[in-house]
Amino acid sequence: MVSIVFESGTRRAIRVFGFGAVAFCAMLLSLQTGCDKDKSEQAANAGSSSRRAQTPTLDNNEDMPPGKGRGRSGETETAEMGETAGEITFETLFDGTSLKHFRGYASEEVGAGWKIVDGVLHFDGTGGGDICTRKEFGDFELTFDWKLGEGANSGVMYRVSLGDSAPYLSGPEYQVLDDAKHADGKNELTSAGSLYALYPPVQKTLNAVGEWNESRIVVTGGKVEHWLNGTQVVSADILSDDWKERVSNSKFKDWEKFGKNETGHICFQDHGDPVWYRNIRIREIKAEQ
Repeated sequence: MVSIVFESGTRRAIRVFGFGAVAFCAMLLSLQTGCDKDKSEQAANAGSSSRRAQTPTLDNNEDMPPGKGRGRSGETETAEMGETAGEITFETLFDGTSLKHFRGYASEEVGAGWKIVDGVLHFDGTGGGDICTRKEFGDFELTFDWKLGEGANSGVMYRVSLGDSAPYLSGPEYQVLDDAKHADGKNELTSAGSLYALYPPVQKTLNAVGEWNESRIVVTGGKVEHWLNGTQVVSADILSDDWKERVSNSKFKDWEKFGKNETGHICFQDHGDPVWYRNIRIREIKAEQ
């Protein structure tokens, strides 16, 4: 008698009697070896599948940080701050070397007080008048960085008409100001980032004098947004009853052109104080077809 014991799911004992027992046992051992091999391959395959399932899939953009918008003319950047995701193209209005996209508000030439110093547009406070873009813009997104001297005041006006005594007679203004040292900083309506004298900024973060601030103006139809250091601080609608009421209760009430233009120039203000600008870029927003 030959007795064979092996494992195959459950413990089994097989006793074989008589002639040919050895050959019969050899056959059984061969079958058991094949079964064990199949089980080993299945376990290996299962482990491989489990590892593949646990390996994360990297999205195409997962390892790419959001864009900050510092490209040169013709470059693209990822849309941000509430824009539809995708690539958008900005035109550089000031590239650190030339003022070819600008003129004086009252003359063709840029005034002597505006200088390019170390790649930055600097108004030294000595005079020269406001400057504005040669081109007119209707719906647009404008980005720019700015910093001021202590107690200084400036501003950026948009949809401005040429030919008046001052650009603010037609163009609403993004206030550029040292809130801490200038009197206008005591009133939120005229503080930095405000839509000057009409809409105060909310939840703003203003950097200290001498430090750069990042600003953005978005105008589409009657809608206006002011952004400061990554936060939207003003939202207004020039076509709304709220706008009309605010204007009627302000110093602008008798200025018949104020806020009425659908297109116009963008102006940087000479307010008699030193101010620095850089990274001035714009993209025109086309109406949806």
